[in-house]
Amino acid sequence: MSTLSHAASDATTMLRRNLKHVVRYPSIPVFVAGTPIIFLLLFVYVLGGTLGSGLGGGRDDYLAYIVPGVLMLTLTGSATGTAISVSTDMTEGIVSRFRTMAISRGAVLTGHVLGSLIQTMAAMVLVAAVALLIGFRPAGSPGRLARSPGRADADRILGDVVVRGHGNQRQERGNSQQPAYDPVADAVPW
Repeated sequence: MSTLSHAASDATTMLRRNLKHVVRYPSIPVFVAGTPIIFLLLFVYVLGGTLGSGLGGGRDDYLAYIVPGVLMLTLTGSATGTAISVSTDMTEGIVSRFRTMAISRGAVLTGHVLGSLIQTMAAMVLVAAVALLIGFRPAGSPGRLARSPGRADADRILGDVVVRGHGNQRQERGNSQQPAYDPVADAVPW
């Protein structure tokens, strides 16, 4: 066996170890997926009617507005779960034990990263499924950016989504609702 195959085998073993921790101690994965789902349901069903009217619509408009933020909350929660897992391994001394064994040095980190990736994707799918079940219907398509003729268009589209939060709705609504000075929009060149 080559060195690369030994490293891959060690990383697979560490990934299997991390996935067994998920099964044996499900509190962190439940927290990672459960918290965003609770926030989604809370914001949509308790506050959605009131906050949706502030967007110029109703609960469905607020659902379309809040789901991307809840998905980002899921990603940050997954990073927190990974940090807790790595910290637990460091404080319990298992990493010191692994250092004395004949395993690849990167295998422990690779196992944590791959395990975290699997947990994050599962949590994202679960939160997106709940969002779809309660009525979220995305307006865009994944191919929208792929069909952009140039980098400037992609930067403009991403800039509108990131900076303004919900695309070009300011231009669609007209100049009557546009503030006289918007420091964030005026600072961004696109």
